[in-house]
Amino acid sequence: MADIADGVYPVGAQLPPELALCRKYRISRFTAREALRQLAEAGLVVRRQGSGTQVIAVPGAAKFVQEVGAVGDLTQYARTTELRIVYTGRIALNRLLARQFKARPGEEWIFAAGIRVDRARGGAARPISVSRIYLNPVLEGIQDRLQQREGAIYELIESQFGLRIARVEQHIAAVSLDRDDAASLAEARGAPALRTLRLYYDEAERLLEAAESIHPGDRFAYTMNLRRG
Repeated sequence: MADIADGVYPVGAQLPPELALCRKYRISRFTAREALRQLAEAGLVVRRQGSGTQVIAVPGAAKFVQEVGAVGDLTQYARTTELRIVYTGRIALNRLLARQFKARPGEEWIFAAGIRVDRARGGAARPISVSRIYLNPVLEGIQDRLQQREGAIYELIESQFGLRIARVEQHIAAVSLDRDDAASLAEARGAPALRTLRLYYDEAERLLEAAESIHPGDRFAYTMNLRRG
């Protein structure tokens, strides 16, 4: 743990195999396995069969763990963290966004960008993510309410426009931080990160909100429980 904290094994690095740890510290294989288990329980490493042990966080780093089972559970994220909107405006959809949103290239959508922080730690906490929000132009006027809102943006859509979010589609991918996001998150350019894209649809299958979040690799964990039917 001390070596991880000191950067001897940075995030993304592999720890030595069990036998190497046994020789280095003059311990039994049982003790080495127990030490690795405790590191994994602390959220510092992940162990994969055949791939060894990889460092995923440093001691003391803020990591937000989200467990989602239904659309309503998404409000947990909004209530235990705070999205601070720093910019609102409009954006013309490029071809990639238009294809993702099933819209026309060049179509203007409402756009907002912000930083999400741990609500409990306030301004002292490192940011959890950079967020970019794309809102359907039928929601004209919502940009004036984004700064003063409480809770999730999709809840604001439902309360202010009388619409109901019926389905959320989520895409998760591993990415590298570009220069701007790295600067906003106080991370190195090219550092590993997690990108989540949530698409919020109404009952008519109309996309109302697309929310993209970029999380540094050591500040977010995502948990799903799958039950057999």
